[in-house]
Amino acid sequence: MRCVGPNGVHLLTTRNQEIARDFAAQQGTQDVPVLDDPDAFDMLKSLAPEACDGDPEAAPKLAEAVGGLPLALELLGRYLAAPERSYFADLSAEAFAEMADPNRRLELAQRRLGAITSEDRTLSETISLSLEDLQAGAVSGFYALGAFASKPETFDPDAAVAVADVDSRTLALLISRSLLEKDGERLTLHQTLADFARQPSQESGIEKPVSSEG
Repeated sequence: MRCVGPNGVHLLTTRNQEIARDFAAQQGTQDVPVLDDPDAFDMLKSLAPEACDGDPEAAPKLAEAVGGLPLALELLGRYLAAPERSYFADLSAEAFAEMADPNRRLELAQRRLGAITSEDRTLSETISLSLEDLQAGAVSGFYALGAFASKPETFDPDAAVAVADVDSRTLALLISRSLLEKDGERLTLHQTLADFARQPSQESGIEKPVSSEG
């Protein structure tokens, strides 16, 4: 049940386009784009100014590495802003070097807004929520797509069908969960999602990205 006063509104954020449309109908939904590189760096610097000033070359590269994803930037900013990582330039350099590892970035955690429990949830676990109720074939297909070079590179849908062993209906489902993006007639995979799909613990079993040509 949704209750609100005459001057109130509901705001729901979700990666699942079906949930968004059920909640607000098509005309009430709005895609929220990721931040471009300058804005992503500005957000990171606003959260961790001392660390970014301590390593001005690494900070923009790190903001770019997560593809402007606000949640990832927030987690990085909180991590880098800790006194033990920001008060001295050598400590900031060590922290940036650590965060250059995509698997370490995926381990960063915070409490989710509105969560009932006080447990922190990692970035990896947050992404996993989008996979929870998908059929096994769609999940394994998503992991297999990690074989493709990530955004800004694109790949052909026919190549995705062949590599992931899925059909176009499954690709459409992954797009609707914001796990895959459609770029004109081609497809692309966000950098952070590609990092997640390529984790050694995942079931894709594919180690090297394939060419985006084709």
